[in-house]
Amino acid sequence: MRTLALCVFIVGIGQPPGFGQQTSPGSPTASVSLEEVVKLTKAGLSEDIIVAKIKKAGRAFDLTADEILELKRDGVTDAVIKVLVDPTQPYTPPAAPAGAPGAGGPAAPPAAAAAEPKPPADPIALKIPREPGVYYSSDPETIDFKKLELKTLTAARSASKLTKMLKRNVNGYLAGASAKTWMKGPSADLYFRLPEKVSVEEVVLLTLEVKPDRREVDFGPDPFKPVFPIETLKQYSATEIDARLYRVHCDHLSPAQYLLFLLGSGEEKKGILGKGYEFEIRAK
Repeated sequence: MRTLALCVFIVGIGQPPGFGQQTSPGSPTASVSLEEVVKLTKAGLSEDIIVAKIKKAGRAFDLTADEILELKRDGVTDAVIKVLVDPTQPYTPPAAPAGAPGAGGPAAPPAAAAAEPKPPADPIALKIPREPGVYYSSDPETIDFKKLELKTLTAARSASKLTKMLKRNVNGYLAGASAKTWMKGPSADLYFRLPEKVSVEEVVLLTLEVKPDRREVDFGPDPFKPVFPIETLKQYSATEIDARLYRVHCDHLSPAQYLLFLLGSGEEKKGILGKGYEFEIRAK
């Protein structure tokens, strides 16, 4: 299961200023930096070795949202990021697969000439339509799954060069004051069959500001390199239950309009800020 702390990650391109700095008091020269963590990760070192190095340094990183996003894009795991933020946290290495060397179990038998496909981790996966999209059912035991609408966000104000120079924020908006699909809160389970070339790490959960005739979200001064306000980002967890199919669990959601936004789905030449799947949480 992958746990995504999206309430604190924001889209950025490249390493932002200050990447790798620490805020803990002590010696100005740290024995580990974010660049070293990324380098070790890309070199293929195991997670427990990287965590051990961070814990030995014993210094916490006050990570910005841009830094967290860059670490995720560079392949750093959630467990390593948690230890970077607080090296005093307990850490349990991931269990070795059954039959792997050192796992304590017998060696895996040779693969059969025609091995049967494994069933999905969750039988509900067999009920989800094969078409990519986000699906919801008030009773997942049935086959009555609704597909959330994929919406296009356009700019409420022009993203001109002058706007960027003046660092004026640009809002993206969806037409209408409410989504067609709604569910009771404060938690919900959605099933996301990912399109090709889209990873679950490229999906953020946003709260939309409701206007009389539309819903909006602040993209920052450069909407094609969005910097979402921290209060609009919500946390969710994603568990892969079949190939490219995830159960997305959203918890502690207040009654509001929400959007599962696909990072990198904008088209600057067409003035499209991006696309996302809309839904509404109601108290009753």
